[in-house]
Amino acid sequence: MRDGGGAGGGGGGPRSGGDDAPGPGEPVPGGAFRRFEIDAKTHPNAVCNDGTVPVFYLSRGSESDKWVIWFKGGAACGDEASCRARSPALSSSTPWRRIDTLGDKSNPDTSEDGKAGGILSSSASVNPDFHAWNRVYVVYCSSDEWIGTRKASPESFGMHFEGRNIALAIVDALKDGAAVGRPTLEEGTKVILAGSSAGGNGVRANIDLLASKLGGMDVKGFADAGITPEVTPVRGAGGEEGKKARLALWQGEGDASCVAALGASEAWRCSEGITLVTGGHISTPTFHHQDQRDPKIMGSRSDRSADPAVARETAEEIRDAMRGLSGAFCPAFGNHILANDDKFTNLRVDGVSAADLFGNWYFGRSGPKVLIVEGPSAEQQGRGGRHEGREQGHGAKRQRNE
Repeated sequence: MRDGGGAGGGGGGPRSGGDDAPGPGEPVPGGAFRRFEIDAKTHPNAVCNDGTVPVFYLSRGSESDKWVIWFKGGAACGDEASCRARSPALSSSTPWRRIDTLGDKSNPDTSEDGKAGGILSSSASVNPDFHAWNRVYVVYCSSDEWIGTRKASPESFGMHFEGRNIALAIVDALKDGAAVGRPTLEEGTKVILAGSSAGGNGVRANIDLLASKLGGMDVKGFADAGITPEVTPVRGAGGEEGKKARLALWQGEGDASCVAALGASEAWRCSEGITLVTGGHISTPTFHHQDQRDPKIMGSRSDRSADPAVARETAEEIRDAMRGLSGAFCPAFGNHILANDDKFTNLRVDGVSAADLFGNWYFGRSGPKVLIVEGPSAEQQGRGGRHEGREQGHGAKRQRNE
C-alpha cells in the first residue's frame, strides 16, 4: 500500500504525497520513483531489522506490462556489534519514509549501493533497452543478503533478519492494485529480477523461488557482483566459520535445489554466488557481472590482499566461475557494482558495456553476450581502467561470445 508516513507504516489505502501528487497507477514526472510499502497485516514477518515495515519505490513506464525489480545492496552483518553499527538507511525504513519521491539527489543512502541509475534510469541514453519499463527500487533493511527468515529474539539481540520474507512480500505488493494501482505485476509479461552487491547475492539465492511466484511470465535475472571466490586465506566474517555463523543468526535459506544437492552439512554454501554459479543451481536465466578486481572482494582477503599473487589467484577463480555462462561481464577495472549506476552504460571494454551485453543476451540479439578479460590483460586493465566512461582494452585478450 502507499505509505501513510508513520514511523512504522501500515496505514490505510493508497495515499499520495500531497493533494496534487499523481495517483498510485500514474507515472511521476521526470521518471522519479514514488514510495510504497508492503502490507504489514498480510506479511507480519516481513520487517526491517528494527521492526519497521519495508518500503519500495516504483517508477512507471510506457511499456506497462514489463518490469525491472531491483534489490538494493549494502553488505550485511553477523554479530551484535556490527549489526548495531549499521546505518539506519540499511536497517530501518524510517529514513526512507522522509522521501516521497526518490531521485538522484533525494536518497537516504548516498553510497554506490543507493543510486537509482543504470538499469533503473528513465533515460534512453543511459538505459536504452529498459528505460520505458516499470522500474522498482527495493530498499534493503534486513542486513542478511535477502535470505533471512528470523524473527527478533534474545539470540538475535532483538533484531529481525527477514530478507527472504521481504522479497516475497514485495512481489505480492506489486501484484496488488489496491497497493500500487494498475496495471500491476499480475498483468505483467516480462520481469527482470535484478540486484547489486548484497542484492546480487539475494537475486541468485532467491530468483528460482520468486520466479515460481510469477508463473506464466518471462522471468530473467541480472545479478551484479557478489561472486566471491573461495581463495584462501580469507579473514573475519568472510571465512567459512564466519559465513556459517551469519547464516545461523539470520536463519538464512539458500537456493532449494542447491540445498537438496549438497545436503545439510554443505547447505551453508547455497547462498554463495560462487557455488550457485559454478554448480549450475540457478534454473532461471540469469546474467552475471563480477569485476575480477572488485575492492569488496579484495578487502576480504587476508593481510596479503595487496600481494599480486593473491590478486592473480582471485581473478583466476572469478574468471573460471564466469566461463560457460550464457551472459556475463567480467572486466578488471577495480569496480564493485554497476547495474544501478551510469557505469552500466559508460564502463566499457573495447567499446562494449554491460548494457550492451545484457541487452544482447536478454533479447537474443547478435553481438557479444559474454565478455571476460583474460590473464595478464586483466592486470593491465586493473592498473589503467578504473575510470567511468573510459574505454579500456589495451589490446586485451578476452573471451567474447557473440
